Amino acid sequence: MMMTDAHKARPKVRSAEGRCYELAWRTLFSLPEPAGWLLVHGEVNGPSGSRVDHAWLERDGAIFDPVLNASMTWERYRRIYGASDGTRYTSDQAAHQLLEEGHYGPWGAGS
Repeated sequence: MMMTDAHKARPKVRSAEGRCYELAWRTLFSLPEPAGWLLVHGEVNGPSGSRVDHAWLERDGAIFDPVLNASMTWERYRRIYGASDGTRYTSDQAAHQLLEEGHYGPWGAGS
């Protein structure tokens, strides 16, 4: 599966700002074959330079950011957006977490 599949699978939305967890989850489950993709909850540099929680998809060292609707290598994503390694979820884990917690993320203690 090519990264362009993630572009095609991303839900059409008016505004993506502030919806990264939802868009990453929905894009993952809109893919013809979500297995092999990971949903990542991590941090990036925000518009003001402060660190913000963020979600994206990863597969084989490539990133798809549904808010940006852009694909790039992990190295480039880390360099440009200051992305940090986050918690990675398989599609099965992501489905379970949504059912368990009742929201798209972030998941875990205090969510």
